[in-house]
Amino acid sequence: MSALQGWRRAPLWFTIGLVGVACRQPPVGPSQSRDSAGVRIVENDRASGPVLAFDSLPVVDIGPGSAGEFFSPISAVRLSDGRIVAAGWATTELKVFDRHGRLLATVGRKGGGPGEFEALGWVYRGPGDSLVTFEPGTQRLQRWSPAPRFSALGLLVSPGGRPTASLRSVLADGSLLVSTRLAESSKSGALTARGWITLFRARTASEPWDSLFSFLSGLTIRHPANPNWSIGQPLLAPIPSYHQSSGGIVYAAGDRFEVHLLDMTGRLRMIVRRKAEPRAVSSREFEQLVESRKPNVQHLARLLEVSTSRVRPAVAAVWLSQDGRTWAEFGEPGIGERRMASVFDSTGRWESDVPLPIGAQVLQIDRDGLLASMKDADGFYHLQFYPLRVKRAGYD
Repeated sequence: MSALQGWRRAPLWFTIGLVGVACRQPPVGPSQSRDSAGVRIVENDRASGPVLAFDSLPVVDIGPGSAGEFFSPISAVRLSDGRIVAAGWATTELKVFDRHGRLLATVGRKGGGPGEFEALGWVYRGPGDSLVTFEPGTQRLQRWSPAPRFSALGLLVSPGGRPTASLRSVLADGSLLVSTRLAESSKSGALTARGWITLFRARTASEPWDSLFSFLSGLTIRHPANPNWSIGQPLLAPIPSYHQSSGGIVYAAGDRFEVHLLDMTGRLRMIVRRKAEPRAVSSREFEQLVESRKPNVQHLARLLEVSTSRVRPAVAAVWLSQDGRTWAEFGEPGIGERRMASVFDSTGRWESDVPLPIGAQVLQIDRDGLLASMKDADGFYHLQFYPLRVKRAGYD
C-alpha cells in the first residue's frame, strides 16, 4: 500500500483576498479588459453573449423505485461517453449507469481490500475517463480504469500527519488536488471561528506536495459546550468556494461579484468582475431565513447573535465547465429566490444569467448539460441530467 507524503514549502505568495492588482475603472461597453502585473482583469457592465438555458425537466432521473436508487447524498461523475458513475455516501459500491440512466453494473463490496469499500465518500473523474474513489473515514483512495476495474490502492497521508488532507479533484496528468485546513488563532470565548485552507498538488507517493494557494474559510459558529465543534455558518455570511477543471482553478470569496482564475501552478492569471450592486435583505426576508433554519438549529440564540449581515452574499459557488466557461451561482433560496448562475466565456466576457434547476445540487457542468443531485419532499435522493441549450447565439 502506497502513501502520499512530503511537502514542498513553496512560498504562498498568492493569498486570496489580499491581492492588490489595480484600482477599479468603469467599463466601456459590455466588457473591458486590461492587464496589471501580468494579471488580466475583465470588467463586465452587462451580459452580451449567447443566452443559455437548461431544460426545465431532466432527461435522466435516477430516483426511488429504480434499480439504482440512493438513500444518502450522492457523489457522481459523467464520463465522455455519457455514462454516469455514482457513489452514495457511506455506501460500499459504485453504480454505473448508461447515458439514459439505466443501471449497467455495480462495482465493489464491503471490505478493506483492493476494490472493496469500508464507507465511500467521493468519486472523481481522472484522465481518459479513469476514476478515483476516496473514503474520508480511512483516507483510502483507489484508482479505477474507465470500465471501471480496480487498478491501485493507496492512502492519502498529510505531510507530518497534520492537518488531515481531503481529496478535492484529480488533475489531467493523474495527480491529485488536495486540501488541508489549519484553524486560525482566535480570542478565548470567541463565538465564531475560521481557518486557512491550502490547496496542494500531490503527484506521486515519493514526491513532495506542491502548495498552490491559501485562503481564509468562511465563518463557522462555535458550539457553546465544545469550541472545537461547529454548529454551522452565520446567516448571510459569504462562503468562499472553488472548483478545478482542465482549465485550472476558479475561486470566489463570495462577498463581491468577482472570480479569480488560476493556472495549475497557483499563479493568478485573470480576475473577472460583473456589475452587481449589493442586495440588502428586508426584516421580513431575514425572518424567513431564520424560520428556514430553525428545525436544524439547536442553538438559535447563538445563531442570531453572530448573524449580523443584512446583505446577500454576491457569489454562492463557482464551477469551471469543460468548454472553458466559468459559472458563478447567486440567489438565496431561503427567501424564495431562484438560484441563478452568471456564465463567463474563457476570455472573461459575461455571456448570460442562467436559471439553475429548482432544488438541484450541481455535481458537474459539461458543455452539453448539468449533472445534479436532488432530495425530494419525501427525503429520497435523485441523480439527474439536464441538457444545456443555446436560446440565442452571437454577441451584441
